[in-house]
Amino acid sequence: MVNGFVDIVNERYGYVLAIKRLREKMEYSKGQPKQETREQIRQLRKATRWLDEIAIPDSLRTLERTVEPQFEVSEWLAKAVSKK
Repeated sequence: MVNGFVDIVNERYGYVLAIKRLREKMEYSKGQPKQETREQIRQLRKATRWLDEIAIPDSLRTLERTVEPQFEVSEWLAKAVSKK
């Protein structure tokens, strides 16, 4: 089961790298059809969002793990403001 979770996270990371690569390609290419590249980026973003919102949380529930923040944002903010 853990291997399946690792595969899902790796797939998400691959999508993020592909988006980055396509943006660079679009930026440096001349005369290439940018609309096609934009559509590919849009599809990869949809897949990444689906993994973030559905697949990864579901697989964590299957592993009986919950995601817990390491610190409270309000505590961190209070400390940051009090330092100034």
